[in-house]
Amino acid sequence: MPQQNRALNATMLTLPQVKNTAANVLRETWLIYKNTKLVRKMDHAKVRKHQRKFLQAIHQ
Repeated sequence: MPQQNRALNATMLTLPQVKNTAANVLRETWLIYKNTKLVRKMDHAKVRKHQRKFLQAIHQ
């Protein structure tokens, strides 16, 4: 097997991993929206926390 194919296979996610990652991205997107648009006074610490988790979910 060529080197390139081995590297590609090592980075591929299984279907359950893809679903879990997609769910994490969706959850954090919702929580960012909820904590910025649906509250009277925005809690900046909560927003930053969910932004960090959002970026972690994308880079899983």
